Amino acid sequence: MAGTNSATEIAIHQTGNVGKGANAEMHGKLQVNGNTRTAGWHYTVDDKEAVQSFPHSARVYHTGTTHGHKNAIAVEICINSDGDYKKAIANAVELVKKIMKQEGISINNVKRHYDYSGKICPAQIMDNKEGISWTDFKNMLQDNSDKKPVAKPTDNKVKPASKPKQKKLVEDCAWGKDTTKALQKHYGTPVDGIISGQPKNNNTRYLFSASYGKGGSTLIRAIQRDLGTPVDGIVSYKSTMIKALQRKYGTPVDGYISYPSTLIKEMQKRLNNGTF
Repeated sequence: MAGTNSATEIAIHQTGNVGKGANAEMHGKLQVNGNTRTAGWHYTVDDKEAVQSFPHSARVYHTGTTHGHKNAIAVEICINSDGDYKKAIANAVELVKKIMKQEGISINNVKRHYDYSGKICPAQIMDNKEGISWTDFKNMLQDNSDKKPVAKPTDNKVKPASKPKQKKLVEDCAWGKDTTKALQKHYGTPVDGIISGQPKNNNTRYLFSASYGKGGSTLIRAIQRDLGTPVDGIVSYKSTMIKALQRKYGTPVDGYISYPSTLIKEMQKRLNNGTF
C-alpha cells in the first residue's frame, strides 16, 4: 500500500465478521496471504491477542478518506461469535493505550471509522453492544495506571463535592430535541438532538427533532438494530420500528407516532429511570 502514515491518530474499527474462528490470527493471515480487498489495517485484536500486520508508518486504506489513510493507525476489533466480546474490547483498550503512549497520540485523536467517513463502524460499539458505548470505550482509555493519584484531604470534615444531578427529561409525550439527545447518549451515537435524513410522512410530522432529507439517521439505525427490525435509518409511514417499540413498552400497536403519544411518554419515563 503506497505512501506513508504520520501515525498521529488512531481509527477504531470492528471487523463485521461474526463467523467462528474470525479472530485476530485469521485476519492477520488474510493480509499475509494476500488480501484481495482494497481495505487494510495495522492491528487486529480479539479476546486473546493482538496481531500487527503493518508498521505504524505504513499507509493502509481503512477510513474511506485521504486524511484518515495518511494519518491514522487502524485497529480492528474482532467480533467472532466464539470469542469473548467484552474481553476483546478490554484488550483493544490496552492496545490503544500502548499505541497512544508510543506515538504520543492524545485521546482526542482516537476516533471511530464513523468520524472520518460516516460509515457505521465500529458498529457494535455504536450499537451499545453488551452495554459498551463509544463514550464507555473512551472512558476506559482514560482510566489508566499512569495517572498520578489524587491526594486525599487530611481533614475528615472536608467532603468531596457532590456530583450534579442528571437533568431529567420532561415527560411531555413529544419526541423533541431533548428526547433525541437522551436517546443518542443511550446508544452512543453523536449527540446533536437531530434525527437527520428523514422523509416527510405522517410519522415524521410528529418527530419534532427530525431533519428532512436523505440518508437516514445513525440514531434510528442503532434503535432498529437493538429492536431487530430492518435497518435503514428511516422512520417510515406505518413504521415497523415504531410497532416494535410499542410492543416492547406495552402501548397500543399501530406503527404511528402521535401527539401527544403514550409511547413517547413511556420512552421518556424509561430514559429517566434507566430502564430503556
